[in-house]
Amino acid sequence: PLPFLEGGAWSRGEDATADRIVLGRALAERLFPSGEAIGARVDLDGRPFTVTGVLRNRQPVRPDWDPSSTMGDEDALY
Repeated sequence: PLPFLEGGAWSRGEDATADRIVLGRALAERLFPSGEAIGARVDLDGRPFTVTGVLRNRQPVRPDWDPSSTMGDEDALY
């Protein structure tokens, strides 16, 4: 399992009801400097996503996760 700094992934049941997103630590800190990323909304191409988790430092991209955007090891949207 991926180690989360806070929050976590979403369940299969949640997949069908809302758009969810997991952020890398550095991106979460840049977008939410106050540290309140969980439950916040991130808009990608005008489509809202709810942040469910923030990964710990330097997470490798696992083959079963498809990063939609990456700007380095810690700056990723999943």
